[in-house]
Amino acid sequence: MGVEQDVQFICKHKLIAIARLDHPEIAPHVAKSLAANDIRILEITMTTPKAPQVIAEVIQSVGEDVLVGAGTCTTVDHVRKVTQAGARFVVSPCFFPQVVKATLDAGAIAIPGCMTPTEILTAHRAGATFVKVFPASIGGPSYIRTLRGLFPEVRLIPTGGIGMDNITDFAQAGAHAIGVGGNLVKRRTEDDAHLTEIAVRASTLVEAIAAGPKKKYF
Repeated sequence: MGVEQDVQFICKHKLIAIARLDHPEIAPHVAKSLAANDIRILEITMTTPKAPQVIAEVIQSVGEDVLVGAGTCTTVDHVRKVTQAGARFVVSPCFFPQVVKATLDAGAIAIPGCMTPTEILTAHRAGATFVKVFPASIGGPSYIRTLRGLFPEVRLIPTGGIGMDNITDFAQAGAHAIGVGGNLVKRRTEDDAHLTEIAVRASTLVEAIAAGPKKKYF
């Protein structure tokens, strides 16, 4: 798939699983468990040991079933390493113009993290494909709804503090996609028992996100 197809894939499937793993060898099994429960987008953070290698292994394991990207990328070197490993999107906790540019130059989707309206619009104008609203728990769904009204042209991905109790509200607020981390994939994940827990949480979250949006924002 190309970048535009990947953008449509994210907007269609919506739920981005964020994996910060203490046991990176489990990553391919996590990806397969998520895909089996209709979560088709996986972000492997740079805080995961040997993250670029893990990304390559996951891609080899799941092929086109899962769109795999990298998170917590803060340098151009991070971008180089993860895109060479096959990452199709690059997520940052903050807006780093040089990281956005390097990501776009590598032919991947750039998703910088922003919080204020100024940051969000600046990132969008710098070429960001999506903007991660982080931490989304501060403003809540009402903040996403307000931002959608202010900047209808900006694709927003709220992330941070999102789980079963509020994911439907974020979807109904008009989020183009939603990032879920520790409430879906725990750092300690290391065995079949944890994979079973992921499967249960994944199924429940997919059902919850399907309840929104009630209003057509995009």
